Amino acid sequence: MIRVVVVGGGIAGLATAWYLTRRAPPDLDLSVRVVEEERDPGGKARSVADDGVVLERGPLAFLGHVPDSHALLDGIGLAGRTIAAAPSAARRLVLHEGRLRPLPSSPRALLTSDLLSWRARLRLLREPFVGRAKEHDESVAAFFSRRLGEEVVPALVEPFVTGIWAGDPARLSVLGALPRLALLEREHGSLTRGALAAWRARRRRGAGVAAPALRSFPGGMGELPRAIADDLGDALLRGCRAATLARDGSGYAVEVEGARTETLRADALVLATPVDAARALLDPVDPDLGATLRTLPHAGVAVVVATWPSDRVRHPLDAFGFTCRRAEDRRILGAIFHSSVFPEHAPDGTALLRATLGGVRAPRLLDRSDEDLTATAVRELRDILGIDGDPTRTTVMRHPRGMPQYDRGHLGRLAAIDGKLREHPNLFLTGAAYRGTSVDDCIRNGRKTASHVLRQVLGEATRAGEGRGERGRGP
Repeated sequence: MIRVVVVGGGIAGLATAWYLTRRAPPDLDLSVRVVEEERDPGGKARSVADDGVVLERGPLAFLGHVPDSHALLDGIGLAGRTIAAAPSAARRLVLHEGRLRPLPSSPRALLTSDLLSWRARLRLLREPFVGRAKEHDESVAAFFSRRLGEEVVPALVEPFVTGIWAGDPARLSVLGALPRLALLEREHGSLTRGALAAWRARRRRGAGVAAPALRSFPGGMGELPRAIADDLGDALLRGCRAATLARDGSGYAVEVEGARTETLRADALVLATPVDAARALLDPVDPDLGATLRTLPHAGVAVVVATWPSDRVRHPLDAFGFTCRRAEDRRILGAIFHSSVFPEHAPDGTALLRATLGGVRAPRLLDRSDEDLTATAVRELRDILGIDGDPTRTTVMRHPRGMPQYDRGHLGRLAAIDGKLREHPNLFLTGAAYRGTSVDDCIRNGRKTASHVLRQVLGEATRAGEGRGERGRGP
């Protein structure tokens, strides 16, 4: 029997375990166990339904059409339960000089947007003639400034980065955070030519030119980890904490405490926990590897969820939400119009809003009390959106190190981690801190991790079989 232990029941860990069970050869005697400290799996992807309101404790949506995500949804019986975001969710707003204005969603809109001066719009026309980067690991700010002009960064790039990463475009690596854009430049020499090539490719495939809609579930994103957990059955150990980790011959021994107290022996071990938890487990095994994990930066955020009667909100909320430029001097980074994106998640006549605070821009805000954070968010939402009266309910959710920051040097840090992992056969790391933070990224990386595990353990089985004069089987 080949024993695989996955520590961490977030989306990446659950996807790894699910793909292991589905992609393993039928004649492989494989045992998979997932150790999850909480009773409810999913990591940040958890939803609470209360009086008709769906409160998301983590991600609001995913794409779902991505091949790995689609295969997972189909396999666990959720493909038919997804709901699409409202068409208005394709519209994004930015607070610019005190007013909410639409972010350009096409090249034509960019060229006519009053978010940029006429000089900056003329500068955009030079983009196809700008040379490739001379610096290998360029920041997001430097990349866009070089290709589109300096004015684009504070006007458009900074709000975009704030909304996705709660980060700083001057620190984030374009190779780490936005690899597809870096690839467009590398392959086509221009974002414009790359975008046209991608558009033509979609037309040839018969795909629509519009961006695919975001998706969720009637009960919120928490339905996804619950369905994976149900499919895994007894393989998922709920309410169990991986207390210690040690080498055990060619494998590993994981001491589990909680609902079950036992020692799990693993021929292959996957750590799908947040970086801090992985580091704590690895420090006694390899302090250098633990120290390398410490180099991965994170930002903390707080999310204030508030509801009002819709007739108290003067803004039509006809968008996904808005982000605030740094120049606006606001405490909130932005807000999502949850009830507009997914009307199914709130009763009719209810405006459900999610404001984010903290991030790289204002890390000390998380030192403040829930009451202070709520008062700040409510005050600014009322001012920006024209809301009358107090909210009917509020909830604060904190993620002290919840936003991985793929700062410059990220790929080098990953290479250093991979180098250390080569000293520990059959030890794998996966999760949002490494190669993609979205739900779809975590599912894709879970599938890739499962493939790496199977390739490794089947390769070892093949070598063992050859040593006995038997014919082994590859992946």
